Amino acid sequence: METSPATFSFLRGASLSLIFLTIALLAWQRYGMDRVYILDPKHGFVYTAQDDRFQDGDSVATMVRDAESMTLNCQLGKKYTWPYCQTRIDIAKMPGGIDLTGYDSVTFDISYSGPGPHTLRFYLRNFEPNFSNPQSLESLKVNEVEFPVPDSGKVTVPIKMFRVASWWLVGRQIPLMDTDMRIDNVPFVDVSTGSLVEQGVHRIEIRSIRFNGKWISQAQLMMALVGAWLMFGIIWLVLALQYFRANFIASKLRVSHLQSINQALALETKELAGQARTDPLTGSLNREGLRDFLMTNWSGQIPSEPPVSIIFADLDHFKNVNDQHGHIVGDSVLQDFSRLVQNEIRLQDRLVRWGGEEFLILCHNTDAHQGVGLAEKLRGVISHHTWPAGISITASFGVTMHVADEDLGAMILRADRALYMAKEGGRDRVIVI
Repeated sequence: METSPATFSFLRGASLSLIFLTIALLAWQRYGMDRVYILDPKHGFVYTAQDDRFQDGDSVATMVRDAESMTLNCQLGKKYTWPYCQTRIDIAKMPGGIDLTGYDSVTFDISYSGPGPHTLRFYLRNFEPNFSNPQSLESLKVNEVEFPVPDSGKVTVPIKMFRVASWWLVGRQIPLMDTDMRIDNVPFVDVSTGSLVEQGVHRIEIRSIRFNGKWISQAQLMMALVGAWLMFGIIWLVLALQYFRANFIASKLRVSHLQSINQALALETKELAGQARTDPLTGSLNREGLRDFLMTNWSGQIPSEPPVSIIFADLDHFKNVNDQHGHIVGDSVLQDFSRLVQNEIRLQDRLVRWGGEEFLILCHNTDAHQGVGLAEKLRGVISHHTWPAGISITASFGVTMHVADEDLGAMILRADRALYMAKEGGRDRVIVI
């Protein structure tokens, strides 16, 4: 079967059309396809005032509604250790919820008046059947972010900045495999005063909360376009091989070119897979990477022999670094910290960014005494390192060793307690339990 020149003329026209279609779709995805989910009083959502009186505190929160906004009035007391006022916004009835995974950012239109720093905490509470109970709101996963409220009242927070609250994971003893950030079944959200709020009268006017995204994500569109181009390329290749059957050299060059493209795509796929398992800022493993390491090397369980130890590390007063020097310097500090630790641990050890400024070091063939020695060495290296902007950095460490038949979650919880004791004991020290 021979392919006529008219067929190739048609294919050339089709390729030009596909090029223009690709450009048009990419432009439409970039400047259109907007998907918005709005929380405001006009859409009939239920707002509920909450405060720390449930924890024997003395803060008092009330809600005032008008046509354009909901206002949280808060008389913040000091009886409770971590006083707060917040409003819960119901968006679905449990066990159902709204799938927010298709959104990229959240835009707040809020005004804040009152003493102290004007920061808010925003919680996306996800219902997950593995551990959530409709009768217990506290059983819903807490995905949180804290941000300052500017004078303009408008701020946009990327969804990727949300983290599962470590205090919630530790308090609920959630299995490691369920500790990832999920927002695929959110029945309600919380807007709360910040973690360092001062006592007094606070007024938070919530005009709107907008979830912003695209109906078709860039990754989905790219996959569709790549598939279309690959299918088109295959058709073109088959016809070209028929047309140029008599020209062996030209056919060989064409096949070689396609093989190079396939190799490049394979390398890119491997690179993207690696990025999904590493922290993009520090290059250390993330929780997904730790999960894969456990499944690949230890079938998901820690071996009884030889000994395995965990070191929990936390940079002391790291929030002050971000507040005084900015997040660019803060990111540089985290990158330097990761490099310092990677230079000191062995190839079989694993460094994991647990969240924020908290890191976990999984040490194979290491008992508690050796783990303490490594932690003390890291503490000294960190305290003597020259950090960005000439700042002084110290770190606190919690160390523990694996006990027979113990799962990783219990081991991490014990290491976290040791870290808490180190911080409570004055920081810049190592505690083993």
